[in-house]
Amino acid sequence: MKDKLLCFMFLTASIPAFAATPITPLTTWNEPGTAAPVRPLGLAPWPPKDPAAREAWAEIAMLEDTRATDLSRLVGHYQSSQDSLVRWRVCRAYARLQDSTGVDVLLDALQKDPSPWVRQEAAFALGQVGSRRATQALIYAAREQRDRRVRARSLEALGKIGDPEARGVVTGHLTNPDPELSREAALACRLLRAKKVIPMHFGTFPPLTGRPDDLRERIAGLETTVWALEPGKPVEW
Repeated sequence: MKDKLLCFMFLTASIPAFAATPITPLTTWNEPGTAAPVRPLGLAPWPPKDPAAREAWAEIAMLEDTRATDLSRLVGHYQSSQDSLVRWRVCRAYARLQDSTGVDVLLDALQKDPSPWVRQEAAFALGQVGSRRATQALIYAAREQRDRRVRARSLEALGKIGDPEARGVVTGHLTNPDPELSREAALACRLLRAKKVIPMHFGTFPPLTGRPDDLRERIAGLETTVWALEPGKPVEW
């Protein structure tokens, strides 16, 4: 198979109607008529007030600035600190160092940390590290995490990692009514370089109101072709 193919169910029944008056989108992938979303600035939070936590921040910064090769202290800070700001700072350090030895810690943070800010930073860091060991956990997070920013950063990370297994969940978010999620999915789709998308099951029963032409409009600007199959007509690739 020379071309990369992707099949997914195209649902639009749950997508809300948008205002008729066009509003300038933030990117070419936003839904027509959808206002540009307010994105978080992504600025680092202030250091914690607790003296012990501030000392941990200082050590983490030192390890980061000196490009330390032994990062066992980062693992220790993550596992022992009750302060979510310290755990967030560990994830940020791994993102900047792009050190693959931190994948296990970051996966643990993504899946189990009680703070959505830590989970969000863990997803971002996994994308910066770029290890395909994180693909399945990020796919699950993009689908199941309740916090939308964690899902957005998971989609971003999947695009950066570039594992073809992520194409299903990424393209499935192209029609997400949340502008941030649909934008991150479009950017990830470009990084994953899916050549063809095959809509499936459209028009087979009433809730499936989407059509291939709708999908073409939604992903205009990507190097991805929507390949609509017709009953009884064989295709070759």
